[in-house]
Amino acid sequence: MKRLAYIDWMRGLACVVMFQTHCYDSWLNPEARQTPFFAWSRLGGTLPGPLFIFLAGFSVALVTEKLREKGVARRTIAHQTILRGAEVFGLGVLFRVQEFTLGYPLAPWTDLFRVDVLNILGISMILMGVVCWFAGSGSADAARGRSLVGAAAAAAVVALAAPGLWTIWRPKFLPWPLESYINGVHTFGQPQPWLFPLFPWIAFAFAGLSVGFWTFTRLARRLNAWSLALLGAAGVAIGALSVLFDGAPLHWFGEYDYWHTSPNFFLMRCGILLIILAFSYAWCRWGLPGFVFSPLVQLGQTSLLVYWVHIEFVYGRFSILPKGQCSIAKATAGLAVIFAAMLALSVLRTRWKSGQKGRQIKLSTSVETNGRRNGAVSGECLGNRESKTRLLLRGLQLLVFGNLDNHFARFRQAKLISRDGFNLVRVGFERLHFLRKLGVFLVQPVDFALHTLNFQLGTAHGQIAVRPENVVQKQSKNANSQQRPAVLRPQHTKFVLHRHRLAFQNPVGGFAHQLSRGGGIFRFDVKPK
Repeated sequence: MKRLAYIDWMRGLACVVMFQTHCYDSWLNPEARQTPFFAWSRLGGTLPGPLFIFLAGFSVALVTEKLREKGVARRTIAHQTILRGAEVFGLGVLFRVQEFTLGYPLAPWTDLFRVDVLNILGISMILMGVVCWFAGSGSADAARGRSLVGAAAAAAVVALAAPGLWTIWRPKFLPWPLESYINGVHTFGQPQPWLFPLFPWIAFAFAGLSVGFWTFTRLARRLNAWSLALLGAAGVAIGALSVLFDGAPLHWFGEYDYWHTSPNFFLMRCGILLIILAFSYAWCRWGLPGFVFSPLVQLGQTSLLVYWVHIEFVYGRFSILPKGQCSIAKATAGLAVIFAAMLALSVLRTRWKSGQKGRQIKLSTSVETNGRRNGAVSGECLGNRESKTRLLLRGLQLLVFGNLDNHFARFRQAKLISRDGFNLVRVGFERLHFLRKLGVFLVQPVDFALHTLNFQLGTAHGQIAVRPENVVQKQSKNANSQQRPAVLRPQHTKFVLHRHRLAFQNPVGGFAHQLSRGGGIFRFDVKPK
């Protein structure tokens, strides 16, 4: 399926806002945290999570509609969606294992069960696949209408149930790892707003699913680009409705917490998301991204990778700046470094992926050409030994060189081996291997700089000249001084220059040796002291 630039641009925007939120939260000192700047940074931090989850629902709707138009059975579509959701959830669990491993022994074991955004993305995709399966019977138009209404209803139910499940309806009978998926309680006894429980976060996924199905309706197709403008206007109206409900004297049941569980704040954020969606479509169609390189579009194409990697260099053991000790200016400089590094990583990943895809196409063409030349049959007719061997080689080729990111585009390909388990393990090990190499690469320049500074300070303070042989001698001398007892230091020979005569005076030996110049030759005299 062809990528949509405005969807990638929105993901890239979420990545940039996420970078600034994490960098300032990790690096700013206590004084900087009291400033209005940090307050605005935290307010911006309420946007990346809804954007990622909303776009996941939007993408599921796009893929589902494309498959429905091709006549694919609803069971196959649901299977692909659920499978992709299970893969994302597995990546979320693997990410938690990685964080615990790199943070050991400081990281508590309970972090293995912490509910993060990847966990919720995976579960939301599984549930969206179930909803699309229930609503997918009948014609494409009827299935689209039922899916749109079902997704909108699910979003409303989740948003309305969140306040109660955080307060008066808390499922305290569940173990905390399970209750944490409901309201984010974790091990703290109270729901934590910085986690990503199902309520209310999954409501953004269903909202994105509903909006995605809307773009395929007959009315939206007739309006074409104006349908996105209509969504932007709807976003403004929803935001105004949120303000109106927030000012009303009556509120929904449960404790009213506008910034975390209130349905009014959910409406406000949905309105902002619709406005961003309309703006990104117009900007990518008529603005600069249509003509020049766009960093946001590039980051959006590898949003999972840059999310995975940047966490270690902001919050993890390999943080490039000291945590909680930086001024706003220093943290901003670190943010610029993180942005540039993640953009470079994204470009490298895209180029490597394009090269792999080109090689896969060449191999596929070669296999298919040889198959036609030798009279090979398709996977449905495994009548002879040669066809089985060729199909097995084709399956191994897909296993080694296949694209790991898009299961939906390969729903008709024959699969001899279930690749999803292999993909999950391989992706995890590849990323751990990359993090290890990147950590070594970043540590070596710092180590070299520290040694250089140490040498310079030694020379500046009058120590022996910094040469390789002197360094070795100094190390040997230090080792010998630690092993041998201290002895008296002998007196050194003195040099005295008197007219044309150079005298070597050795106070220990009791003699003075004089080398004088006369008659054009040198004469060596020995005299008693």
